[in-house]
Amino acid sequence: MTYKIGWNDPCPCGRGKKYKQCSANGPADFVEPERKGHAGAAERATAWLMTKHRKAVWDEMLKIRKDVAAYA
Repeated sequence: MTYKIGWNDPCPCGRGKKYKQCSANGPADFVEPERKGHAGAAERATAWLMTKHRKAVWDEMLKIRKDVAAYA
């Protein structure tokens, strides 16, 4: 099954750029992304959060550490 990549969608090459800004956006370079199951889902979600929302993740982690320290 193939799907159409939107101009502003992330490039499927994995470089993290928008399709329109990626140097590998020619039709010959397109490789359909690998479908991943549940194995490693938590690690992938954590990695995504750290790349997209690093400050919010760190703020929450510090808040949790302070809460744990208060109960100890």
